[in-house]
Amino acid sequence: MKKLHLIILMITTVIFSVFFFYVIKKQKIASQWLPQQFFCLDKSQFLFDVQKSKNSYIKNNQSVYVINNNDTIHYVYENFDGQKDYSRVLEQFESLLNLNIDKNISDISLNNKEKISGNNALAVYIKQSEVKDNEFVIKSNFDNPINLKRWDNSGFISGWIKIENRNDITDINIKIGDEFGNYREFKTLSNLQIGIPNFFNENDIYPDIKYPIRNSTSDEWTDFWLNNGWNYLLWRTDREFYKDVGIVDIEHIKWLEITLLLNKKISSQTNILLDDFRIQDGLQKDANPISNFWYPPHGRPQYGIFDVDEINYEDYVLKLLNVRQTQYPSNGDHGRMITKSNTPLNFTMRVKFKLVDFIKSKRDNTWLRIMYDFDPIWDPGHDWFGVYQSLEWDKFGLITVIPIERFSLQEQEPKKENISISSKNYSINENKIYEINLTVEGQKANATLYSVGNNCLKIKKNVTYEFLRKRYDAKRYPISIEITGDTKAIIYEVEIFEL
Repeated sequence: MKKLHLIILMITTVIFSVFFFYVIKKQKIASQWLPQQFFCLDKSQFLFDVQKSKNSYIKNNQSVYVINNNDTIHYVYENFDGQKDYSRVLEQFESLLNLNIDKNISDISLNNKEKISGNNALAVYIKQSEVKDNEFVIKSNFDNPINLKRWDNSGFISGWIKIENRNDITDINIKIGDEFGNYREFKTLSNLQIGIPNFFNENDIYPDIKYPIRNSTSDEWTDFWLNNGWNYLLWRTDREFYKDVGIVDIEHIKWLEITLLLNKKISSQTNILLDDFRIQDGLQKDANPISNFWYPPHGRPQYGIFDVDEINYEDYVLKLLNVRQTQYPSNGDHGRMITKSNTPLNFTMRVKFKLVDFIKSKRDNTWLRIMYDFDPIWDPGHDWFGVYQSLEWDKFGLITVIPIERFSLQEQEPKKENISISSKNYSINENKIYEINLTVEGQKANATLYSVGNNCLKIKKNVTYEFLRKRYDAKRYPISIEITGDTKAIIYEVEIFEL
């Protein structure tokens, strides 16, 4: 009889175990049985807060912006599909097949470790003995003609270059041309070699690149130069900034040519990386690749670069990048995108993203931040509330930054010694998709970090904090998303809903 009872017990245990794990797989088990991070959630914090709200809820698979009469956000859904026409890629160096490169240069390859966009950057190892006439030319031949008529008299062409020694390159030129040999040559970017410090003054000898929309004398790239490391390149495409040789068929452009003029005193060899040449409507507030609703601080690209890329057919994402502090010292390695309308008093929002191109050994000042009540004018970056993921400290938390002396002195809440009351330890993974949900009701904020996979959300960390610092009543400020340091953010979706 004992043997029979044992057999029955074993069969019952097996049946219960199979049923138990089947239920888990189907997500029907009560969340208190196992820790919540094991489950695909039916409802995120964002959806829960939206559904309990009495306000109307709009769901749309295309970008939509619903703004209140006081210029605060009622509802925003952004997936960047509607902003695809404002820019296009010219060359990302994914292959060597369509490139014509100086035959004297023997060491040319694709680098998949250090890049700006796509899978590779073009790596060139130049020896002094291989350089002819101090000039290095790369010509990219397009498979099919491309129509650039949209940018015939406005916009910018941009690109990126990484150099080891800023003194090795004196100028960079670009041309675009048609199949008949007619071409358009843009104004040369000069990297002055004058042996004096660049203090970023408006009236010194270093060249300024003035922007098309000038609300003040500061609407420019002040004192352009190349420095060691990655550098952003930009050419205006207005008629006064180029000259045509022949009658250029701008609707059937077949090639892009990049010319590097090298210093006669070039070091014996130099490594150069080139990547991500593209054309766009502009780089300022009212004309940029995502200008329907977003802009960089001060309306200047040195504080935020936006690349819209197609990842699947008619499916677009945004890559948020920063100009490096080595090239433009006043930007602090920040890249920000700011909403054109302001933060509502009570709201919930979500941002779906992944971080890419980590440099494992360099995480100083490397953050992702989602900020609200962000003052974009008086002391940008030093007056806000928000949620952050620190790659330097491996923390997920809530904080407010308070300006004490403009540009130079700030305080924060909680204070550094008490930061653990509003943060939790978490190390984010490269190339993994996450979603941050942030709900704000008055002084109280609640933030949740989820991992995303196979249409499944799993909680990683949750923090709640009630700020003592009072939010602004009479004046409302925008929402901002920011990356800093040696990483880039791929942003899939942003959704903001007023409660």
